[in-house]
Amino acid sequence: MLISPTIWSFVAGATLFFIVSLVFIYQGRAGRESSLRRGADMAIWAVVLICGIYIGLAIVNDLHVYARVELIFNGVLIATLVIMRWQGVSQRLAVAILLIGLHGLWDVLHLFELPLANDLVPSWHAWTCGILNLGYFILALPIFIVIMRFGRVNNNK
Repeated sequence: MLISPTIWSFVAGATLFFIVSLVFIYQGRAGRESSLRRGADMAIWAVVLICGIYIGLAIVNDLHVYARVELIFNGVLIATLVIMRWQGVSQRLAVAILLIGLHGLWDVLHLFELPLANDLVPSWHAWTCGILNLGYFILALPIFIVIMRFGRVNNNK
């Protein structure tokens, strides 16, 4: 067996979560404010869950050389989301999309022989999350651009 059922379950669950989030976000683009809020909340929770996994890996392997780097990086991402809690839905969504893309790049760095490459994060997790996070970022990029350009998702109001 090439890939274990655990990995397939993880990939299927994460993919479904991201697809549902994108559906809500694009429905919000069409004018449904409640859908936009749900999509933004799901994107925010995705970042929190992603960072939580890495923080958990760092805590379990606290003697590892890169454990503190993982804790600091992922802690900063979560702190950014906490600070953004008092902003509007569109701004929170833009930051969540950006952080998911940034974390995708972080995941990809774990795969190469760079200073961040380590055995703290399982390689299957790094490549799976890298693909999912960067894929989500690319699919949400049109919404991110609209928010950066107009300050909100629906510029018809």
